[in-house]
Amino acid sequence: MRTRSLLRTSADGMSPPSLNPFCTACTDGATGAPVLPDGFVAVVKAECPTCVIVAPVLADLAGRVTLTVYTQDDPAFPPGVTPVDDTQLAVSWHHGIETVPTVLRVAGGVVED
Repeated sequence: MRTRSLLRTSADGMSPPSLNPFCTACTDGATGAPVLPDGFVAVVKAECPTCVIVAPVLADLAGRVTLTVYTQDDPAFPPGVTPVDDTQLAVSWHHGIETVPTVLRVAGGVVED
């Protein structure tokens, strides 16, 4: 199955990754940051041993709450959920995700404490 990426690489290779300019609902107009969906948001990667351990918990959680999982390295990870490809790290960079796994609670596009 082929999909069109919402992300594009910067021309200079130094700027943060950005979203496809044809996706009008993907960014916050004020900051340019990708808008996080409401519910719980998890950021993981397959090369993270802790992420591998919590993958079954995420699959179980996905059946109970609204959960979006962004994956930083393997678009098929984790199993049991439908991960969103963040291999270009646009979502992670724009939202200051420095450690995985990270779980956020989002309401109205805003991360809650």
